[in-house]
Amino acid sequence: MPTRAARLLEKARQVFEPDPLSVPVWRESPDICALADAERHLGHAVRVGNYWIGYDAVHMNATNNGFRVIGTFASIAAAKAAVESSVRNDWAWDATCVEPRRQAKPKLLALRSSDLNS
Repeated sequence: MPTRAARLLEKARQVFEPDPLSVPVWRESPDICALADAERHLGHAVRVGNYWIGYDAVHMNATNNGFRVIGTFASIAAAKAAVESSVRNDWAWDATCVEPRRQAKPKLLALRSSDLNS
């Protein structure tokens, strides 16, 4: 019979298990790929000629009238990776993503003692 501590631990794990519908997945066609979960469109990649353009649907562009353009890529794999990376910076992705491909490295700034005296 499980101990009380084991039952409490199991109950806590259930709270943090992701809902399969909330995990983002790619939906693909020959010319467009969209990253979405059950509630949100997170980003997409569109084929234009021999290239792919990646869009972040979580963040607005600089003029606040459309999706943020991430860039142009030679392969669909590179475009998808860029979309995932851009969206992963959003708090909502962090809450639903089970296993990120790579951990973001924090940007370390040099701190000088003269900065403390100002």
